[in-house]
Amino acid sequence: NFFHTSYIIIFGGTDINEHVQQADKLQIMQNVCDRATFLVCFTDAIRDRAKQYFKSPENKLKVISPSVVPPNEEKAKKALRQFLAHQEVPETTKTFKAYMGIPSEDKMFILPCGIRAVKDPMFLVDSFVQQFQCATERWHLVIIGPVLDKEYFDRLKEGMNGKRGVCYHPNLPQDVLFAALMESEAIVNSSVSEGLSNALLEAMYLQVPIIARNIEGNRNFLTHQQTALLYDTAEDFCECVVLLRECKKRLTANALAYVTKNHSPELEQSKYRAICYP
Repeated sequence: NFFHTSYIIIFGGTDINEHVQQADKLQIMQNVCDRATFLVCFTDAIRDRAKQYFKSPENKLKVISPSVVPPNEEKAKKALRQFLAHQEVPETTKTFKAYMGIPSEDKMFILPCGIRAVKDPMFLVDSFVQQFQCATERWHLVIIGPVLDKEYFDRLKEGMNGKRGVCYHPNLPQDVLFAALMESEAIVNSSVSEGLSNALLEAMYLQVPIIARNIEGNRNFLTHQQTALLYDTAEDFCECVVLLRECKKRLTANALAYVTKNHSPELEQSKYRAICYP
């Protein structure tokens, strides 16, 4: 029987932020958490929410920050070359921007996410369209990721239909996505709630600037104007893009130092070993 086996529950984000608000899902989570040996939370804030909803003993809750394997830039560039070689594009197409039909002088921002309401990719669409039409400096928002909610995706497609400055691409192999990010001005996050975004941690390693929505899950590990730029409204986002021109190097250097120190695979492994093999 599975429940006679010791196991650990790891809260990811949507579970502790969204599913706990649905009575049926909360009950299932409660039953599973009651039997778990430990409940692992990515941040102190997630631990506090877990305490609120599951009334677990203090010594059962553990905070372990997630890690990501540092991306290999050369491997990513090679993966992009191989990807482009299998697409129906001219042989002269050497960059992801060119593949997407974005002029080299225009600025590309990438929003990687599974397409569903909690990621809210629609939030910035109108801002990009308006900016594209009105400004001399053209911005493009490229939304990349798998469709996880077909109904929401249909609304997203309708909102982007015929509009310049925004486009969608289905999920990409991880290394190809890394290569695309390295060509971008910044990685964008527009989620209404987050646990701790792996995509943003990977961007830190790649030294790609981060412009993220000012929500608790992002504030738990990002500091405005130190490791990232945070925005509340679409207007704030536009201001962040302008501000990025003068602080890009500082942001990416601080972000790389932060992720290297706090989210290394070795650090994560040592903390799991400590609770699994005390």
